[in-house]
Amino acid sequence: MVSGITAWYPTSFNGLSQRVNGDKWYIRGMGIRSRICLAALLTAGIVSFASAKTDYTGVWHGHVKIDTSKLPPVTDPNQKKMMMDQIKSVELSTITLTLKKDHSFSLITDSKTRPAKPTTGTYSTTATTLSLQSGSTTAHQPPQTFTISKDGKSLSLSQGPARVTFVR
Repeated sequence: MVSGITAWYPTSFNGLSQRVNGDKWYIRGMGIRSRICLAALLTAGIVSFASAKTDYTGVWHGHVKIDTSKLPPVTDPNQKKMMMDQIKSVELSTITLTLKKDHSFSLITDSKTRPAKPTTGTYSTTATTLSLQSGSTTAHQPPQTFTISKDGKSLSLSQGPARVTFVR
């Protein structure tokens, strides 16, 4: 005699599976080891999908690299020396970006020529970007949007001749 549930569910999907003892399903041709491996793979896929949202909170260390070939030409030797000294100072500065769980950030740039001055604000992320919105009340500035590397271990931003890169 066929129960109500059995009448609603087919006993075979394209010949690949069938009911055993009226309530269990299995895939034809698969032994117990194969079914365990399949279950493990499906579980690993679900876990990796669930953990795809990466946590970017913590301390990031950054540096600036300036491509001097993209700068306008300077013919005066004194101006060129002053410009190169400023570029060297910027490239030697240390930048510390701290991302907090409440989506706030602090950014501290420390150079040899200027004291460290913190910048604070909020941040947001997408799958491939991290945007920093300064909390400055004096002037509204557009957010700085960094590209997140595929492995999630670096952030980069290019503006004109400068490239800022952060790593954990």
